[in-house]
Amino acid sequence: MFLVISQQTNKQGHAIYRVKDMNSGKTGYTLSGSKYFAHAYYSAKVTRIKVINPKGINEYGKVNLTSKKRHVKKNASLSVRKVVNYGLSNRMQLTNGRYITANKKFILATKIKKSSQNTRPQLRVNSDYGNDGDNHNY
Repeated sequence: MFLVISQQTNKQGHAIYRVKDMNSGKTGYTLSGSKYFAHAYYSAKVTRIKVINPKGINEYGKVNLTSKKRHVKKNASLSVRKVVNYGLSNRMQLTNGRYITANKKFILATKIKKSSQNTRPQLRVNSDYGNDGDNHNY
């Protein structure tokens, strides 16, 4: 997992990121683009998840993942109330009020809530335009 330290632009106009490896502490550069990057944590409106970590995951009572409550085994399905931002990572609050990690290495989103907003712009049609007999310059 990498942490982006800074961003620069090369002569072609492409973004270049200076990154730090969170495990080894080494730094380096990488290009931007979806084939080079993927988010490590879910941030969408996930409503149902499945545990994919072979050792399972733990449920916690607090958002900082302390106060362990229960261990959940692999292939268990859990209902999610909301995704909560916590520092540089995200957590998922379950419907029972407990918290789990939102790391994609441990869980898989099986159901994602669709956006209720219509993203297509509305086309307004004025049915009176040109029908009133007046010659206006628009």
